Amino acid sequence: LEELQNMDEVEIVQHIKDLAIQLLVSKKDDVPIEVYNEFLKVIMLRVIDTYWMRHIDAMSELRQGVRLQSYGQQNPLIIYQREGKRMFDEMRYNIAKDISRYAALGRIQLNVSREAVVKNTSTNQGEDAGKQRRNRPKRVHRNQLPWNRR
Repeated sequence: LEELQNMDEVEIVQHIKDLAIQLLVSKKDDVPIEVYNEFLKVIMLRVIDTYWMRHIDAMSELRQGVRLQSYGQQNPLIIYQREGKRMFDEMRYNIAKDISRYAALGRIQLNVSREAVVKNTSTNQGEDAGKQRRNRPKRVHRNQLPWNRR
């Protein structure tokens, strides 16, 4: 603690970064590289997915809110772009912060299997999309009586 009191702000930040790097290097040295890479991959994917989904929802809300700005004699496109850029930058900062925090504080466990989670989030139904069969009831033509159906 005395050591930190004699440092200025820039030196304290650098000291903390050095400690974090030492912590990550020690974690990396304690386990096989494949396990360490999987650990980082899981953290990154989870954090990015969480923040990206929030960002998409927030942008949708922003789009709805910006429509009201046109009544206030303001250009809604400019407001949407400016606010969207600010929100995106904030999301990137939060992603970097959380990845760093979880990587530093997380514990690496060996021999833990992960289940693959696949979500179909596509909105386009291309040739890659799974084909679904629909069970449609047989049509009754106007001249066909219900008891004469085939």
